[in-house]
Amino acid sequence: MKENGSMTNLFPVDRTVAMRGIAIFLIILSHIIGLFQIRYATPLGGTGVAIFLILSGYGLRESFSKKGLLGFWKNKFLNVYIPYFIVELLLLGEGEDFNILSLLLLRPSVSYFWYLNFLLLNYWIFFILYSRAWHRYDNYILLIISCLIFFYCGELRAEQCLSFPLGVFLSKYKYRVYRYINKYTIICCLLIGFLALFIKQFDWCRAHNILFVFVQILNKLPLALSIMFMFLFVKKNVFWNCLGKYSYELYLTHILFIPMLIVNTSLSIIPIYIILFILSALFIYKIKVYVISLLKK
Repeated sequence: MKENGSMTNLFPVDRTVAMRGIAIFLIILSHIIGLFQIRYATPLGGTGVAIFLILSGYGLRESFSKKGLLGFWKNKFLNVYIPYFIVELLLLGEGEDFNILSLLLLRPSVSYFWYLNFLLLNYWIFFILYSRAWHRYDNYILLIISCLIFFYCGELRAEQCLSFPLGVFLSKYKYRVYRYINKYTIICCLLIGFLALFIKQFDWCRAHNILFVFVQILNKLPLALSIMFMFLFVKKNVFWNCLGKYSYELYLTHILFIPMLIVNTSLSIIPIYIILFILSALFIYKIKVYVISLLKK
């Protein structure tokens, strides 16, 4: 985080990889537990998604500050679309109908891929905003867009409406933010997150959709930030770094094998499920690296 006594990057690359590792762990854990009709694990997945979106917004803003939008869509195509395209081919092999809208991530045929569609939307918003002089007013524009998403884009997207813009904000004001990251900030984020988690259990909260979604935001965003800030102070961990390196591929493949758990939710099948989606993720990652190396020759 520091170089020669001065802060150079709020979220160094090695730490962001570990953060992606904990994020995908939370998402997978949430989905597996959820298949057993245990709804209390749901916040874990939302917190993991929030971490991913915050890091995406932060990373794009950092990249823009260094080299503008040079290679913007090329990088997104190579790192996002190639693994997704492979998974789409595998789904076709399982009997799914060909759907061009799903292939382009405009309307994914698999409901779990809503996150990728939402991520693509944020990519477009960022690209359009920062390819024009409008980015001078990015705080206001992103806030307005977040409000539109909150009211008109469904509950899952609404509860993440501030995640990507928050990442952009953290990059833009990283020198100011850095001064306030300490154990007290982490504790405050945890308290807000768990207080919101407690409040949303009441029927009066769940009865009002807008209020419930707002509480969801207060639950997941602070918890995501507390985890991210904690990772700035803990020692490097090989396990989280390894998970983070393959996090995107793990996200895709663990969803691919979820039908296996739906058919048979016995505990004995879970280790087989985990082995299969991990091996598949490694396979897709290797293909991605190989294809990228070919395209760059």
